[in-house]
Amino acid sequence: MTTEGTCRGLAEAVDWVTAVTRRIGGTVLVWVPNDSTVDTCAALREFVDTRRVVAAVAGEAAPEWHRGPVLAVWPSRAELAELADDPRTTALCVAPARNADLVAWAALTDPELLADAVLPPTPPTTNPIVAQALITMSGMLTTPLTLVSPSDHRDATAILDILHRAGHRFSADAIYTWALAHGWPASGAGRLAELASSFDTGNPPPLPGGNPFHPGAIELWQARSAEATPTSIRSGWTGRTEVRDLAGTR
Repeated sequence: MTTEGTCRGLAEAVDWVTAVTRRIGGTVLVWVPNDSTVDTCAALREFVDTRRVVAAVAGEAAPEWHRGPVLAVWPSRAELAELADDPRTTALCVAPARNADLVAWAALTDPELLADAVLPPTPPTTNPIVAQALITMSGMLTTPLTLVSPSDHRDATAILDILHRAGHRFSADAIYTWALAHGWPASGAGRLAELASSFDTGNPPPLPGGNPFHPGAIELWQARSAEATPTSIRSGWTGRTEVRDLAGTR
């Protein structure tokens, strides 16, 4: 990653991507938030105009690109996660508009720092009880974990509601980072972070008819968190059968 929001940072990114491409091959994808971004730095303009690269603009139809390093210029948190998730991405250099957009990605990847770049602050750690609840959630929802279906959104809300009522707090950044690290796609991690933020601001989605799960689930998560070996997402009592044992009327 480069220094945030500067032409110098973009020039450093161009040099890094050029060197990596010579070493590992592929075609560079230059991702920008809008067409005018390329003109903000002469080094970036020259790179796009004179090298064999593919340019992609946020919100526009994706160009044909098969595989290679990616230079992501000023991506949002969600856009960066999607680029990092893309199996065609063989290397990734990020020129951030602001370091705050890189919190989760930097925590998961420990990126190489170019020149004067500094790592963003580490996101808050997810406490073990919250982590166990998220493992349960991940095991019971439809895969891929996108939180698109109403039933998945309701169940995720219900689990966070149990945690919140038991006094366990969670930040959107911590939840987002945990989800990305545990196999959630970027879109689902983003929706889960938004849901977590709604509890933090005191405006969570309603649960018509009440929470479908028994509040005693918190005791099971506490017990799991005390175990020496954490339960994985697809083992332990994370499947639908075990979760239904905690349900009232569904």
